[in-house]
Amino acid sequence: GRAIGNLIEIYEVLEVLNGSGDAELIELATHSAAISLVQAGKYDSIENAEQAARKKLASGEALPYFIKFVEALGGDLSVLDSMDLNEILKEENKYELKATADGYVNIFDNE
Repeated sequence: GRAIGNLIEIYEVLEVLNGSGDAELIELATHSAAISLVQAGKYDSIENAEQAARKKLASGEALPYFIKFVEALGGDLSVLDSMDLNEILKEENKYELKATADGYVNIFDNE
């Protein structure tokens, strides 16, 4: 995905599970699901499993499974009802960190 930060990442995942969202995240989700589906013996190939997973995501059928999963873990689903992307993306919730050199982030302490 493209998001960094707990709440915005959850929003991004919900978009994918509801049939839209970032293409790279959809690809990652379908491939990960396909591996599990083949290992569980539900499909005979990664390609067939990816196709089935992509269909579930595109239709929005995947979201109810996520909700059941959160419920089973005792999660607070009321947070999902009140998610407003405009509120999440408010300027006060942003922090710009500019790199001083080329490379990648090896570790980041967000506390």
